[in-house]
Amino acid sequence: MNIFYNTDIYNIPEDTAGNRILTNNLEKSLITVMLKKDDYNNDSLVFLESIMKAIGFDMKSECILREFKEDIPIDLSKIKHDDNSKYLIAFGIKPNQLKTQAIINPGKWNHFDDLSLLLSNSLDKIKNDIKLKKTLWVELKKVFNDK
Repeated sequence: MNIFYNTDIYNIPEDTAGNRILTNNLEKSLITVMLKKDDYNNDSLVFLESIMKAIGFDMKSECILREFKEDIPIDLSKIKHDDNSKYLIAFGIKPNQLKTQAIINPGKWNHFDDLSLLLSNSLDKIKNDIKLKKTLWVELKKVFNDK
């Protein structure tokens, strides 16, 4: 007898740390940048490079860049373990994608014991909105003012 005869079957997505999209061979980095898959395009990457340069980092040699599919759960502890990063800056990632019991405040730094997370709008949105640029800049300078 099959006890699952009239039972719905659901797809349970795997936890993910996203796909690394820079081949800079960094094993660890102070910063991991997390992008929504749609934000991974030439224009957005140029804009992202300018953001990272403004806070004192060369994206290609000092940062780990990961992309994430929309609505797939993101395992922050796996990213922290794999990249050994102290700061995670996420663009276009939804708070409900993050597998955490903490309440995440978008647009503000969320500080944990050995990790800080900033969840921001998508790069395309920020690029075209002066108010969003200013909000992001104020938050970045709170942590990277002396870099």
